[in-house]
Amino acid sequence: MKKADLRKELIKTREALTKEELIEKSGICVKKLEKLFLEYLGKYKNNILKVCAYYPLNNEIDLREFYVKLLKKEYDTKELELKLLFPRVDKKKMNFYIVNSFDELEKGNFNVMEPKKFCTEVPDIDNAFVITPCVGIHKDKVRMGYGGGYYDRYFADKKNNYLLGVSHDFAKELDFEYEAYDIKMDSII
Repeated sequence: MKKADLRKELIKTREALTKEELIEKSGICVKKLEKLFLEYLGKYKNNILKVCAYYPLNNEIDLREFYVKLLKKEYDTKELELKLLFPRVDKKKMNFYIVNSFDELEKGNFNVMEPKKFCTEVPDIDNAFVITPCVGIHKDKVRMGYGGGYYDRYFADKKNNYLLGVSHDFAKELDFEYEAYDIKMDSII
């Protein structure tokens, strides 16, 4: 199956999930994410960690429960401060912005919740923990997004980040043709 056709099929399957199924699957992923994140924190050596996140859209895995803990500083220590960032697309270019509350998000391009204009941009994401939404994930951990290439372009030359791909179980371990520019995830949940 061609990548574009597979993408449509996966989105259709995802959108058919019931609210109860989505809540259950999201809860499982939040637990996996917390475990993985705590392991990552144990190895992290800097005093500020940027956590790049996404706001769920169209039955994507919902990790807001985890984001709330970040916003409440539940993972911060004397030695480590965490910054939660969300992407915003301006003129076909994606950048990340610090968000201190969900109130600082508004509906933007593609109906995605994005940081408001007053949020502080972080121009160069480096040594960040990046939570990446995936329509599907290849068995080689290569991400399939919506086809716009925003994440691929943004992280193509930023190799010092930890990329975590998030997708439903039915959309993992897939076999599809991918391009050299498609980014590979470090881990998937």
